[in-house]
Amino acid sequence: MLELADISRTIMGLGVVLLLIVAVLWLVRRFGPHGVVGGKPAGRRLALVESLTIDPRTRLVLVRQDDLEHLLVIASSGGATVVRSSRDAMPTVPPMGRAAEIENAPAGRFP
Repeated sequence: MLELADISRTIMGLGVVLLLIVAVLWLVRRFGPHGVVGGKPAGRRLALVESLTIDPRTRLVLVRQDDLEHLLVIASSGGATVVRSSRDAMPTVPPMGRAAEIENAPAGRFP
């Protein structure tokens, strides 16, 4: 049967292990690689602002480069810039695949 000394030693050991885990996590977050843990080191020009999954093969991504924001559509067939910054619209990219079929369909009819 476990005695009080054994139980207290186990609890103290668990406390020390938990304290070490917290200390290592703090050190990694403070001094670790910024690409893995987060944060923005000095000199970085690119940042991922937000990402939205549209379907399993397509994502909408907002990327900041210096003071400009770029809205990108990333698909398995390739990517295209949709909008650069909030004031500088890019030319329209012709639709491909299913989007082209819907856009070119007669009014009120979808293939």
